[in-house]
Amino acid sequence: MRTAKFQADLAPSDFAVLQTLMNQMEVRSKADFLSTAIYFMQWAVAERKKGYRIATVSPDGSRVKEVVMPELERVAPPIDLSFSQLDWTKEELDNFKRLTAEQQPGPTEHLVRAMKTR
Repeated sequence: MRTAKFQADLAPSDFAVLQTLMNQMEVRSKADFLSTAIYFMQWAVAERKKGYRIATVSPDGSRVKEVVMPELERVAPPIDLSFSQLDWTKEELDNFKRLTAEQQPGPTEHLVRAMKTR
């Protein structure tokens, strides 16, 4: 089988990440790394197409972190969101109108401090 050539221009920071990953994974060549990355993405796309979510789980199982990438979400099946009809009374609608028209309070000191540390 004939191999195909592939060339990419990477930002220096991305190239550094590539080299670090190759060292950590003990991958011999960029071609081997790319083959592994393609296989991994092929698997991830297939799983999302089936509606599965991709996540990591901490060793003790107490923490789960879901992988969310726009590229993977494009192939995921559409979400069937339920619809609920709200039957508001005139009094509830008037109260809602009054509440939304009022001047809203500013952020609390705690919220401002929390946002600054993010």
